[in-house]
Amino acid sequence: MISFKTYFESNVLKLYETIYLENLGELKAMSDSGNSAYNVLDGRDIEIFGNGKKVKFLSTERNLPVEKDIVDTIKIHIGSNVNEDRPVVSFNIKFKGNEYKNIKFSIADRSGNETPILLGREFFETLKNSSNKEVFIKTTD
Repeated sequence: MISFKTYFESNVLKLYETIYLENLGELKAMSDSGNSAYNVLDGRDIEIFGNGKKVKFLSTERNLPVEKDIVDTIKIHIGSNVNEDRPVVSFNIKFKGNEYKNIKFSIADRSGNETPILLGREFFETLKNSSNKEVFIKTTD
């Protein structure tokens, strides 16, 4: 038997789930174990203000304005030698009946993607280390 960590480092899994984000409700998410960066939440009209400590964006899935404190920033290589700086915010979420506090999401335009949320490897690690050890994995070819 191989460890959870070894399995996810050597295999890329894409799973489709529904998660609940505070103030936004239930949203569809794609889990991608190949994503080693932060989770990503779809947001448009991103505006950083308050001396770089806050961000406003439009949650396109719910068509709601969102204002959050920036907890970090991340530089993402998006191809063709182009990098993008993204603000990172925290949300309390519910997933599979369990609550998770301060889960980090970078904010980016995901209009060309299947889901408004991309969950990465760090999120799987959070699940693995939580008190709820029941994690369901479904693979597709």
